[in-house]
Amino acid sequence: MYDPIHDLIRNAATLDDGFPLTDELRLQEIPNMDSLNQVRLMTEIDQRIEGGLSMDEILALESIGQIRSLLAARGKLDVQP
Repeated sequence: MYDPIHDLIRNAATLDDGFPLTDELRLQEIPNMDSLNQVRLMTEIDQRIEGGLSMDEILALESIGQIRSLLAARGKLDVQP
């Protein structure tokens, strides 16, 4: 099943489909998720919510679930994973 959050993560970290992603997974646990790829991910998230991502929100995003919650709160994603 397609998951737009997983797609964001896989694109930013250049991950293949074989690496399992869960909402509990912390960004620092994702292979290839170095500081440059974290910037890429935050840029993609900011574009998806059409700007307005605050520094506090960026710093609070530590897991896939938190990214999902942020996008859902901004109306950019269904709450269902």
